[in-house]
Amino acid sequence: MQAAALSDVGLTRSKNEDAYWCDIPRGVFIVADGIGAQQAGEVASIAAVEVISAELTLAVDRGLREAELADAMFDSFRESA
Repeated sequence: MQAAALSDVGLTRSKNEDAYWCDIPRGVFIVADGIGAQQAGEVASIAAVEVISAELTLAVDRGLREAELADAMFDSFRESA
């Protein structure tokens, strides 16, 4: 499998607040859209990627699949909130 990522600041904002992460061997890909109208939107998107990637990496390594992996993903969302 190959993967690529690209993010663009767009036409409205002065900085890019998006964050992304991929773990090709595990097949885990995360995209967090920064909240451009809020202060520190880039901090929130980076923090979300860090927390969620850590949780999903552990979940995949434990052998979780499908519904169990989805539950782990939702748990990581609640933790990052």
